[in-house]
Amino acid sequence: MERYLSVETVNGVFLIPVSECLYKDIVNYLEDSAHPEVASLSDFCQGGTNEDLSEQLKLWVAREQMNSIFVKDRDYFKRIDFDTIRWIEASGSYCRLYLRDGSKMLLSFNLRELAVHLPVRLFIRVHRSYIVNITYIDSFIGNRLCIGDHRIPVSKQHKRNVIARLNVLGSVKD
Repeated sequence: MERYLSVETVNGVFLIPVSECLYKDIVNYLEDSAHPEVASLSDFCQGGTNEDLSEQLKLWVAREQMNSIFVKDRDYFKRIDFDTIRWIEASGSYCRLYLRDGSKMLLSFNLRELAVHLPVRLFIRVHRSYIVNITYIDSFIGNRLCIGDHRIPVSKQHKRNVIARLNVLGSVKD
């Protein structure tokens, strides 16, 4: 199950999705703290100052509100809307974006470098080699996601989080 950290800012309250493991670590840290009511996430992050954490959170909130990225294509930067990216596949130190119109785009970033620029509300890591846009998932069976005619593997490591993000209800009765 996906968990959320609630962060209150002057612009409102934002929910930050975190893994179950990280959530448990934070809860355990706060429970073990001598004064949990004044414990901060920067203490948990070990070494980060409140200002550093504040800047990181501002960047995270800003990125979550964005709807596109720009990638360099020869001499100019090309805009790619997040809602046009169906899935991303790692290819060594490169990534291949599979777009809504059927085209592909090869980027000179590895999957980890690219992932930090994607909004968590739309994208989920499903395998060490794949990130998918959850709005394009048509169905899943076993350890495979179906996006159109394509089958994308889901690793054991990521399956629980994928199931939680897909909001699985149960079976249909006839």
